[in-house]
Amino acid sequence: MVKIAHASIDEHGNISGGQAGDQTGKEVCIRDWYNKPWNVVIRMKIPAMRLKVADCMKKVVNNNLVGYNQLKRNSLLNYARNVGYDPAKVTTPCETDCSASATLACIYAGISESALVKNGNSATTSTLRGLLKATGSVDIFSDKEYTAKTDNLLVGDILLSEGHHVAVVVETDAIVRKSGMKTSKNGIELIKKFEGCQLKVYLDPVGVPTVGYGHTAGITASMVGLPISQSQADAYLAEDLIKYENAVNVTGLKLSQNQFDALVSFTYNCGAGNLKKLVMGRDYQQIADAMLTYNKAKGQVLNGLTKRRQAERELFMSGCDVKKTGCPYPEPTKTIRLNSRGNDVRWLQWMLNDKGHYGLIINGIAGPLTIGALEDFQKHAFPNEPKEWDGVCGVKTREKLAG
Repeated sequence: MVKIAHASIDEHGNISGGQAGDQTGKEVCIRDWYNKPWNVVIRMKIPAMRLKVADCMKKVVNNNLVGYNQLKRNSLLNYARNVGYDPAKVTTPCETDCSASATLACIYAGISESALVKNGNSATTSTLRGLLKATGSVDIFSDKEYTAKTDNLLVGDILLSEGHHVAVVVETDAIVRKSGMKTSKNGIELIKKFEGCQLKVYLDPVGVPTVGYGHTAGITASMVGLPISQSQADAYLAEDLIKYENAVNVTGLKLSQNQFDALVSFTYNCGAGNLKKLVMGRDYQQIADAMLTYNKAKGQVLNGLTKRRQAERELFMSGCDVKKTGCPYPEPTKTIRLNSRGNDVRWLQWMLNDKGHYGLIINGIAGPLTIGALEDFQKHAFPNEPKEWDGVCGVKTREKLAG
């Protein structure tokens, strides 16, 4: 779900006349995206600036000393100017409106105040587009793929209905870092080496507009030939890495840093779907060996992909601080029974296959086949203890499986 932040209306439902500060908690708010309709989407060229735009708007919303009043729209800026344009540090009740708050967010992100504030007045919904365009710091999209849909929106995008309203995207369904491991410097260098860096937008071999280290999000065919800086390419890479790190983290595998880095590089190139196929039901040695088979494009073996897979496999198998062979899923600490789900069940399925060659699909679902295999294992593991043949994997059964 895409969320947008904007200054809305005062506590009486009017555009002016209310008391300073947010009296209702809704004068400045975050809400679900809606189609105003918007005329254009304005996007900072540098990702770090785009994220700061969103961060500023969230700070405006979260400071209940900031309310809505068009006649006093510049008072928030006047107070924020004294605290580094940070609205979270404003301690005096004040007011803003939709375009004045967006102006502050752009200044907070690094646009000079003089570029957006004329004669003491913040940019308006009628002037914001032109003033931002003149800075050379933004891209402007008017295609309906941006203005009427959410698929191509990024956090920090400025949605403008010229002469009427402006809002900022503060949350999308796209990349949000989840808890887990992060790529090390060595892993990032491996990705950079094999991806290469293009500082002008180009069409890749299958016609996808691309720039930097294989970055595609928010890049359109109309941008082909446009240059970016090295710092922009690095920022795009950092943003893209989150998606691939998330994909590796959610596999639930026990990984050393080298193993994690190798799988992030693999996923960056081959995608999360192929990552899932690579690791499913395999131990570490099998994962490493299977990597080498992902060296083809349209059925043809490519030398560059072969070298990349070899480098990833070598990294995966080097300096491991966990066993190179064996079950890649952590041993459970909870009891597993019929209809249990998750990596605990994957551990059970892997161990049952390893112990008894049951041929279970490692899908993380303890269905009848998995429980039947478990009962069979228990009969062999505890031949004189029928009470243990219950199809429930507790401490005693786990010890036998792990032994």
